[in-house]
Amino acid sequence: MAREYKNTSKTLIVCFSYTARDTKRITEKIQQTIGGGLVCLEPVKSYSKNDNEVVNQGQEEVKRGCKPELKPLGVEVKELNKWINLLRTKL
Repeated sequence: MAREYKNTSKTLIVCFSYTARDTKRITEKIQQTIGGGLVCLEPVKSYSKNDNEVVNQGQEEVKRGCKPELKPLGVEVKELNKWINLLRTKL
């Protein structure tokens, strides 16, 4: 998934999804409504493209409390006035 970062209001919307489908589409609608930048977190090790495998992997990660290592955000968080976390977990 390609990273996007367009920010004139110093607001950043952060999302994570293993595909560029629903989460990305919803995030873009939020961005259109409130403005700000958009960045999608990406794991260092990509998830499988096989739906069954990725569901199993995700379930195992949740059971173990595992959080995948992420690629650098590429954004200086201290430069932001506000950021919106669309994740199910705290950063």
